[in-house]
Amino acid sequence: MGIAGELAEKEAKNYLVPMAEETLNQAARNLPERIGEYSIYGTQGLVGNTYTRNIFLMETSNKSLSGLRSTISTMEKQAVKSGANKISIYGAAVINEGFLNPNIARRFGYSFEKIGEGAILQKTLK
Repeated sequence: MGIAGELAEKEAKNYLVPMAEETLNQAARNLPERIGEYSIYGTQGLVGNTYTRNIFLMETSNKSLSGLRSTISTMEKQAVKSGANKISIYGAAVINEGFLNPNIARRFGYSFEKIGEGAILQKTLK
């Protein structure tokens, strides 16, 4: 590899950061988004036809399945409104599994994949 290739490789490495780290950094800079009973720290955006949420912290003082269902439903409505036909939720550094539990995720119609300390949930939207 020539000098230009080595410099490009070093430069690319400087711009890549772990998703959990970047989600934490952005969550720390921004106020939480309030959806129903939950405060959600993280990022969101449309990538192609997929509405992507990267969540560092999702907290509530009133834990209930109906409250979680309402919050997830609102996220899905936001996704559809943005033009997405799929939603992908990445939970970084999961401490209290809640929705990021495989059985609960499947109950809401999501696929579940554990990745390191986090998890990815995906669902095709109607």
